[in-house]
Amino acid sequence: MSQFMIVVRLPEYLDNEFVKLIPKQRSHIDKLMSDNTIFSYSLSLDRTQLWIIAAAEEEREIIEMIQGFPLYDWMKYDIQPLMFHSQGLPIIPISLN
Repeated sequence: MSQFMIVVRLPEYLDNEFVKLIPKQRSHIDKLMSDNTIFSYSLSLDRTQLWIIAAAEEEREIIEMIQGFPLYDWMKYDIQPLMFHSQGLPIIPISLN
């Protein structure tokens, strides 16, 4: 299984149709995260970019996943294959000696 970084550009101004679909998008992302398809999903402070780390066998699967997003019609995206994705520092065990 490979990992990919998806950089999504969103419109600066969000119309009512976009805003109404946000709850569906959140629910869809939650499902993909619980399925371990998406590992991280981050939104920029100005709300114009998303950064997504996802897993798939091939880039084609990532494209199909993005096309299933409720907000897909407003998204422009770039997909980059990753060598690895680290989710933080390992916890060092404490010795009581």
